[in-house]
Amino acid sequence: MEVHGLVNAAGVIAAGFIEKKTAPFPAFGVKGFVNNHNDASKTFQIGALTVNYAGAIINDLPNPATTLWNGLLVEAKGSGNLTDCAGNPVCGTLTAAKVEPNGPQMQEAAEFEIEGFVTKVTSNTAPNGDFVVGNQRVVNNGSTRFEGGVATDIVVGVKLEVEGVLSSGILTASKIEFRDSIRLEGNIAAGSLNAGTSSFRLSGLPGITVTANGLTQFTNVANFAALADGNHLRIRGRLSGSATVIATEIERTSTTPDNRVELQGAIQSISPTQVVTILGVAVDTSTSGFVFKDLNNNVIVRAAFFMQAAVGTLVKARGNLNMDGITVTWSEMELED
Repeated sequence: MEVHGLVNAAGVIAAGFIEKKTAPFPAFGVKGFVNNHNDASKTFQIGALTVNYAGAIINDLPNPATTLWNGLLVEAKGSGNLTDCAGNPVCGTLTAAKVEPNGPQMQEAAEFEIEGFVTKVTSNTAPNGDFVVGNQRVVNNGSTRFEGGVATDIVVGVKLEVEGVLSSGILTASKIEFRDSIRLEGNIAAGSLNAGTSSFRLSGLPGITVTANGLTQFTNVANFAALADGNHLRIRGRLSGSATVIATEIERTSTTPDNRVELQGAIQSISPTQVVTILGVAVDTSTSGFVFKDLNNNVIVRAAFFMQAAVGTLVKARGNLNMDGITVTWSEMELED
């Protein structure tokens, strides 16, 4: 098959398109960010995949004897020995016939646009920010317009759409738009509202802090001050740090508690017993009757779900808050894009 999608800093693809290929099959190929480059062994890794370039054409890349490739976005094609996977989603060894740089290759453009994950932040201050989206260096200045966030919200892992002028390979942003991928639903946990920081927690989602700011839109509730313990909320937002969500929208669906709980975010880990961790919350999918769904909301079997789900995959989990008001019985998980 051929898979297309956005690649994050860990080499994980958030797939947006998957195509089944028919014979004759093309060579194995992979595109992603180089890590663990070792010119002595002529190898590097993309995610957990080892690429051996000992016999590969590498003319368009920097001299590996003098320059490490770590952080470069490359495409490698060749033959694969992928039989030693042991259940891992990306594994084995690719013996490359050719390795070449990928991503934007132009140096100059009056109008340039890129969408992807932030992979490095040198500075996230205004007006002089400096960071990397994919492998494209981006700077902002006093004329940059921000939508859905501010300069200090730019951290590794945040998804952005950037427009601007490309000069000498550097994109000077005229507009930076934040893409929110986090979805939460639950009751405001008792005693968690903090007016000083405009933050709160949700029952059943321990460790996650939701923060509102001047850009947060409120629906069915006037503002943060009008929220109260037990209010049932739906939240859209983006990640800031490992478990803090900056809310772009807070909708109050009820002033009284409801047992529905929802958690959407990127998978952080999958245990051997198929406990999926999202934003630090462990979701046990091993229970009898647990329902799995694909991107089109169709029910699929467990094995088919975990063939597609990996660290970095965006998923949504649903469950019900138990009588203790703390734990959740999870019942469903769905692939998202």
